[in-house]
Formats: sequence, C-alpha cells, structure tokens
Amino acid sequence: MAAFKHSPSWGFSNLSRVSTEFEWHREVAAELERRVQNRDFLLWLNVTGRRRGEQVDYDAIGREVETWLRGLDPDSHSPSEPAFPVYGPTLDLEVRAIPKKPEARGTVPLVANPVPAAAYWE
Repeated sequence: MAAFKHSPSWGFSNLSRVSTEFEWHREVAAELERRVQNRDFLLWLNVTGRRRGEQVDYDAIGREVETWLRGLDPDSHSPSEPAFPVYGPTLDLEVRAIPKKPEARGTVPLVANPVPAAAYWE
C-alpha cells in the first residue's frame, strides 16, 4: 500500500475552521460519511495532522479512499493490515478498513469512530 501526497491545490471544505482535535476529527469523519459510498467496511480514522490554515478538498480524499476500498476484498481483508495514509498540506490521516459481516454490508455507518478515541477515568 503506497503512501501518496496530494498537491497544494486542496480546497473546498464548506465547514468553518475547527479549533480543537475533537472538532477536527468529527469534521473529517462527517465529510467521509458524505463522500465515500462503499459500505462493505467500517473505517477507523486516525487524524494525526492539524488543519494548517488551508481548506481541505474532501472530494479528492473521498475519491482516494473509495478507490482504495474497491481494491480490498471484505471476505479476506484483515483490519491489522497497514492503514491507508493520506498526507497533504492541510491534514495527515490514516484510514484502517474493518470488514463488515456479510449481512451488514451496504449499511451505515461508514466511520467506526466518529469521535476520536480518548482515555478517561472517574
């Protein structure tokens, strides 16, 4: 699985700038839910980069993730395989595909972690 880099021409997010990692993760998850049509997998997101003052071309990211998912077989793909990297001028994102059970394929949701994982205790 090869890493790829997008050109600095990314743009087009209609959402306002986000100020926290929590909001940033939620924005990326929501935009992928809207743009990626493949529902044979759940996606686990790791948004490792921060918005760097530029808008994000979620259409381009959605197409790249969609193309990657089409190349995976949900009957043989393992979630432990390397994540799909998206590196660009506005964000760093790793996407891991988790195959859905056959009876759940084609259903929502797409993103398994619409909010970032966080440890807490009482």
